[in-house]
Amino acid sequence: MIQSTLLFSTKKILYILLSIGLVLLVNISNILAYSLPPEVMGIAVTQTSATNEVVLSWDAIDTNTYNDDVITNYRIYYGTNSVVTVDDYYENDITVAATQTQNTFTDLAVGGTYYFSVTAVNSSGDESVTYSVEVSATVADANPPAPEPETIPEPEPVVEPAAPTEPVINTRIETEVIPETVLIAEPVIETVVAPIIIDEGMVQAAEPVLPKIIDTTPPLNPSNLLVDTSRVNSQKKVVLNWNKAIDIYEDVQDQVLYTRKGLGQWDSGYSIGADIESIELDVEHNQNYEVKIVTVDDSGNESEGVTLGRVRTQ
Repeated sequence: MIQSTLLFSTKKILYILLSIGLVLLVNISNILAYSLPPEVMGIAVTQTSATNEVVLSWDAIDTNTYNDDVITNYRIYYGTNSVVTVDDYYENDITVAATQTQNTFTDLAVGGTYYFSVTAVNSSGDESVTYSVEVSATVADANPPAPEPETIPEPEPVVEPAAPTEPVINTRIETEVIPETVLIAEPVIETVVAPIIIDEGMVQAAEPVLPKIIDTTPPLNPSNLLVDTSRVNSQKKVVLNWNKAIDIYEDVQDQVLYTRKGLGQWDSGYSIGADIESIELDVEHNQNYEVKIVTVDDSGNESEGVTLGRVRTQ
């Protein structure tokens, strides 16, 4: 009887241990299969032409590729500092619903440069393991004050030389009476000619010389700089698209493209012509790039330029 009881107890203990092992195995399998939300892709930033509003957009997380959990929110990080190292951070963040794929900023300071990244958040509160590619925008004034007309100084008055006067004839005739002889003195003609003095550098009044006006006003910036990275994997190329500057003075001569990789120095730039609004760039995989396009007028003045920061090539 005692042996039967012990045998039953041993079987029961083995059954309990086996059940616990199966539960742990299932839980471990679930844990191993679980993953954090992926990196958010398709980040782009634009400024509407009629206002100072900046629009940030992104691609929604594809539920066919990420189905471990439900994406409930997107978190937007932004600020005036670029996040390059682990010690850097964004000053601001906001959370929007998972149904949104863009957000409009209406309170950014005109003239300020802002940097943006986006992450996804699932129903468990887990966030993407990394920021998205960082993009930046410099907020241009959509309604700048009209430029004041340039004042052309009045030319210095040019004194015309005085016309020569008519000869003055002295009609007074002096005579001397001599017996039986009358001598008539010859008339004295006095000719007065006004001197004409032409100093060095003087010109005739008919050809006044206006002072040369030196143009020091930089032209307007290009706008709406965007990047298309769809050809990085297949051809190692990205495509830049933008709107060229509005030429209100009709003196834009060129646009210059500057690039740099990572935190390196900007290159010396190269001319792309005044009317170009799209260009292909050769890139390397797994690199961060920054690009800047400036406008140049016929006096050599460059605009501040529009910059697209941290173009990440996968």
